[in-house]
Amino acid sequence: MEQKLIAIDLDGTTLNENSQITPKTKEILTKATAAGHIVSIVTGRPNRISENYYDFLG
Repeated sequence: MEQKLIAIDLDGTTLNENSQITPKTKEILTKATAAGHIVSIVTGRPNRISENYYDFLG
């Protein structure tokens, strides 16, 4: 299997209308990581604002 880099932004694609990562999105990203891919948050938001998203995704 070829390893992929999956770069996600903290926008309306990753976050819902409440600025949260849904359990389904987390499940998909967790499966991608378990399959050997690299999931990386790529955002212009300051670390203090995005830190909870990093923590939630582990």
